[in-house]
Amino acid sequence: MRKQDTLKVSDNQRRTISTTLIMLDEMLCEFDRIAAGQETRSIMYAEKNSLSAKQKAQLRGIMTTMREIIRQIKERLSLETEEVNLANRIWSSASVFWEVLIETKSERLKGYGTITPSLADFINPKIDELIKHLTGIVETMNTSALGKKK
Repeated sequence: MRKQDTLKVSDNQRRTISTTLIMLDEMLCEFDRIAAGQETRSIMYAEKNSLSAKQKAQLRGIMTTMREIIRQIKERLSLETEEVNLANRIWSSASVFWEVLIETKSERLKGYGTITPSLADFINPKIDELIKHLTGIVETMNTSALGKKK
């Protein structure tokens, strides 16, 4: 079978198609993790993998077919693989989440009802500590493995 010629697409069309397929492929990577039986467990977040062996096998088969279609589109449109810098992903998430944490301080919780002094005395320093540590994560991601700024 001979290789097909690359199709002509505009830059905007290429970006749209590429972005969509990257998001789809990223989602399939998460499904791979689940089909492998993995679960995440932490303090406030836990996953329960309730897929049966049959569901996992079917999921893997469907994903294989989908990835082949993605590969064909990528080749025919000469799309590039996106490499995600995980340090940047961590930095990005941690950089903005402090705003979410601020919303759990007593001053902001007043909108949901009266705040007792004991709740304010407990929650505010704990949230401040979490913000401090989140800032530490951001600062850690600002330095490369060589200890230099990004």
